[in-house]
Amino acid sequence: MGDEKEEAMEVFDPEAGDLATTDAFVADDVLDSLAKTGDYLSRLQLCSGNSGLVQEDKIAQGHWAYITSKDDFIDLTPEVQVMALAARPKAARLGEVVVENFDPESDEFKQIMEDSLEQDSGCVYGVEFLCWVPSIKRFATLHLNSKSARKEAKNVQALANQPAVLGKRLADNGKYKWLVPTIQASSAPFTEMPTKQDVVEQVEKFKNPKVSSAETEEAPSDERAV
Repeated sequence: MGDEKEEAMEVFDPEAGDLATTDAFVADDVLDSLAKTGDYLSRLQLCSGNSGLVQEDKIAQGHWAYITSKDDFIDLTPEVQVMALAARPKAARLGEVVVENFDPESDEFKQIMEDSLEQDSGCVYGVEFLCWVPSIKRFATLHLNSKSARKEAKNVQALANQPAVLGKRLADNGKYKWLVPTIQASSAPFTEMPTKQDVVEQVEKFKNPKVSSAETEEAPSDERAV
């Protein structure tokens, strides 16, 4: 026994092409489908000069972005087609843990509103919309949570269930200048639409969130810069 030589083990060579491994993974369409499900939706954000993405030269100032996390985003250019499908009030306390509240009559929601008056409080509030983004064939949220952006909420809701285009304008109070999101009707029809079932399911989840929730997702710190 001691004189027997151990049989040499063949080392796996991924470039050899003699072992089919493609079936061991998930198809791209399945990956996309799984990425779109769940209670957490990626968000639309107008990137200002204060945005981390802009400061890190990952996206141009004034561009819209579809953001899933700090390092996972899609540049949607200065204008993006959307369709608003639903709306809800939302207040959020941003930090390492994000606290969200959707009941404007609750003490927590009112406290976040009050705290938002303090500079760098990490507190925001406003109307959040559920949107369909045809260019990437995904649902996303749009939280109009700054003083200037909240004024645009009525215009977004007026174009509900219609093709629209998100853009921007430069606000100027004589001392400061900042970007404000805008929306207008789209003259171009959508080339991609979700199924009715997908819309019903997404709207149902969007309109029935937990009254208050804490997420361990990275805080959307750039949201305040919208």
